[in-house]
Amino acid sequence: MNEKNENIYSNNPYPGIRSYTLKESHLFFGREEQIFDLTQILNNNHFVAITGSSGSGKSSIVKAGIIPKFINNNPNADFIVFKIGRAHVWTPVTEYD
Repeated sequence: MNEKNENIYSNNPYPGIRSYTLKESHLFFGREEQIFDLTQILNNNHFVAITGSSGSGKSSIVKAGIIPKFINNNPNADFIVFKIGRAHVWTPVTEYD
């Protein structure tokens, strides 16, 4: 890849098929209403399950939307994110990127 193409890809705010990360939350937009609704559910119930079809943005809304909002609103709160893996085993996620 030449230098011109590297600059295009490095400045592109769309991550492609991978999900947005916590560090890219400033680039994630357009889901403010869902983020607000989901954080309200978290504040009231302390749990929210996010389901949907592959590629619908579940991971992005959690990593670049809900987690940053939750951290900003509750700087001293603890939270655990679980991700389902092979054989439907739920494991805590320790890295959010």
